[in-house]
Amino acid sequence: MKKGLSRRNLFKYAGVGGVTAVVAGCENKPEKLIPMLVPPTDYEYTPQTAFRYMTTCRECESGCGMMMTTREHRAQKAEGNPNHPINRGALCARGQASLQSLYNPHRHAHPIINGEKISWKDGLTKFGEVLKEASGKIIFLGKRSIGSQGRFLDEWLSSVGGGKRINFEIISQDSQIEANEISFGTSDVADYAFEKAGIVINFGAEFLENWGSSVENSRRFSEMHAYKNGKKNQLIHISPHVSLTGAKADRWIQIKPGTEGLVALAIAHFIREKNGSYSFLEDYLESFSAEKVVEATGLTVDVINRIASDILENGPLLALGGGNASSTEQCVETLVAVNILNAVSGSLGETIKFFEKRTSER
Repeated sequence: MKKGLSRRNLFKYAGVGGVTAVVAGCENKPEKLIPMLVPPTDYEYTPQTAFRYMTTCRECESGCGMMMTTREHRAQKAEGNPNHPINRGALCARGQASLQSLYNPHRHAHPIINGEKISWKDGLTKFGEVLKEASGKIIFLGKRSIGSQGRFLDEWLSSVGGGKRINFEIISQDSQIEANEISFGTSDVADYAFEKAGIVINFGAEFLENWGSSVENSRRFSEMHAYKNGKKNQLIHISPHVSLTGAKADRWIQIKPGTEGLVALAIAHFIREKNGSYSFLEDYLESFSAEKVVEATGLTVDVINRIASDILENGPLLALGGGNASSTEQCVETLVAVNILNAVSGSLGETIKFFEKRTSER
């Protein structure tokens, strides 16, 4: 017999070792096994059968349609609702990760007072006492509500004696709402019809990341930016830096920080001179001609006029403002300038739309 390990013996030992590993893995018995011999009657249940429930994602303010897959009455998978008009089956990473919040081990499962867990009965009793002592001096702090949630909260505050509801957003669009109120007389955020635009001028808005409804924006932008009928529509990114959204642009035009509004007005001045729209803006825009803003913006007259010419040749235009442009002391003025550019370019009712609905919560 030869010394050492032959090929035949190697496979022999590997086979025995594999069986041994399987047997060893089956030796550990579950600590506690609770069979559902009697199925519950208070909710829909079929063993090893998944159910899907349609709901709304609340990880951000977009309100995308969500389809939650459950088994044994436990949520297992979050997906987009293909029949929802906003996301049409897509769902961003935040929506996909919403189950992390649901099953977070640090999530409070019981009422806590002074670091001590108490029963739900005691907690509700204590909560009722606090509301009674407040005598209407209540502040409810939370996200902006959608659908009937806001009305429900208002009715609840009224029923407990009154109070005030304060809404907040981590990424706020209040400056855009204020700019729209000044420009168009409506306290709302517009619907941006990317798919109808022939050219998009983006003044720093991260619309593919966290600006507005990124899922809906991505879908509509993909339709606009796709190559079709022998033509590909343009995205021009005008900003001091390139974001992830800017990296998708056909052209990046670098400007000095905080001068987005000046560039928008200079382009609007050129376009208004060509099409003669909004005559009451003639004197105002004359102060922002390309020759007068080149030093402040860091651009040349030719670059500004070329952008304006591209808009006239490839419209309709969709101009967006956000990101750094909405994070300065002149954020409202900058966004008003972007609104003026959209107006003189004839974008209102085409790529910028406002719908009749109640005033947005602020």
